[in-house]
Amino acid sequence: MKQKYTITVADMELNIISDASPDEVENIVGILDRRMRDINLKSPRCTKNEAAILCALSYCSERIAMQEAFKKIEKDALIDLYDGALTEFEELTEHGQIVGMLAVMLSRELEMGEGFCEEISKAAEVHDIGKLQLGKYLYQKRNEVFGVKEINYIRMHPKLGYDILTEQGGYSDFIMDAVLYHHENFDGTGYPMNLKGNEIPFAARILRLCDVFAALISPRAYRQAYDVETALQHMIEEVKNYDMHLMLALF
Repeated sequence: MKQKYTITVADMELNIISDASPDEVENIVGILDRRMRDINLKSPRCTKNEAAILCALSYCSERIAMQEAFKKIEKDALIDLYDGALTEFEELTEHGQIVGMLAVMLSRELEMGEGFCEEISKAAEVHDIGKLQLGKYLYQKRNEVFGVKEINYIRMHPKLGYDILTEQGGYSDFIMDAVLYHHENFDGTGYPMNLKGNEIPFAARILRLCDVFAALISPRAYRQAYDVETALQHMIEEVKNYDMHLMLALF
């Protein structure tokens, strides 16, 4: 359902109508505000309208690039699937958005800069893109409890995602490392490289935490969504997997 929002970007007050949630709007406003101020600093002769146009073009071009990456994988990996497999694509996209909002919220709690928040949001949006290469297999197994064979197969998705983004091009090392290592555990039991503690890139540690929490509070084919208290209890039971400093900041 579309809603009317009054937003402020670089001291400009604007009225917009969007079907995005208030959190999504706040996230985008933060990105646009930072870019507007950067443009004004680099090109002080730009009028506010000119800066707004440049800012919008920059943001849209990056969004289009991400969408093209998803479309390419959707075509290559899902073209032979039955219609229901598109649900998997939609679920991954929605999950990426939830992880992104959590990651940005946590990053701001940690007083990271807007540049960091912008990058972590992009990384979250594409962090599970590798799962689309496993689309047919995952969809056929979606109502089953996974065994060792299936789990090992799914553990390929961070490297597959990294390879997809490498082929697509245009992604920073920050995003690439966050995608590749977002399933590393703080105690060294994760994958794909069994990194431990501070060996794991900071952004990947953030995604690890937010990815799990987002999954727990979202419904799945085999279970209902957990409430926040239950989700937190599950995470406490696996606390060895997470950077405790980040976990305390999130909750």
